[in-house]
Amino acid sequence: MEFKDILDAISTTGFPIAVTIYLLIERNGTMNKFTQALTELTQSVNILVEYVKGKNSKDD
Repeated sequence: MEFKDILDAISTTGFPIAVTIYLLIERNGTMNKFTQALTELTQSVNILVEYVKGKNSKDD
């Protein structure tokens, strides 16, 4: 979004609506990063669980 687009949105819809739209757009980007990090964490935990299971079966 360019600055002119932001000013047009504010003058058309009003400041509160424009800020809400901006925050929703920013939140979406943050949620995508959070989802990716959570997926990577899940994969790491699964690898760790498999490692521990393998280690325990060798100890028995």
